[in-house]
Amino acid sequence: MIVSKNNIAQVFPKTFATEGGYSNRKEDRGGPTHFGITQSTLAEWRCRAVTPEEVQNMSMAEACAIYCAWYYVKPGVNVLPELIQPVVFDMTVNHGAQRATDILQKVLIRLGAHIVNDRSIGKATVEAAKKACEQHPNDIVRFISERREDFYNAIVRNDPTQQENLHGWIDRAREFV
Repeated sequence: MIVSKNNIAQVFPKTFATEGGYSNRKEDRGGPTHFGITQSTLAEWRCRAVTPEEVQNMSMAEACAIYCAWYYVKPGVNVLPELIQPVVFDMTVNHGAQRATDILQKVLIRLGAHIVNDRSIGKATVEAAKKACEQHPNDIVRFISERREDFYNAIVRNDPTQQENLHGWIDRAREFV
């Protein structure tokens, strides 16, 4: 799978469709968000403080560049087997790279991998992912989605104000199965 900052929205359309346009809901802990890019992420990308209006006016091209650099290449999603790249990319965008890798590694261990859950995609995780995709192609994405559902349910248990988001989160996890 060849992914660049110019075609990431076409390669991972589910993530872009789910993240959608501009949002600034009081209940959303991310604050002002556009294409799933939060105000703090955009500020870090631009190396300066940004306003909610700048978030709202961010172009899809800039969002794609951020996604490609920080959510696809930097965490190592780009070196994983193609079968799981879409769901791991979506998790990285939605949960952050460490949480996404934690979920992936726990699934790989469940499938018999002898790896350390260190929350980073290194050589051992890539090799374990390749093996799991070859041996369990019909199960791996489903298992990842189930772990995501567990994570979302834990969020709501710990913070009941997030209950209104649960249905959408569960739908998001199940889109990849």
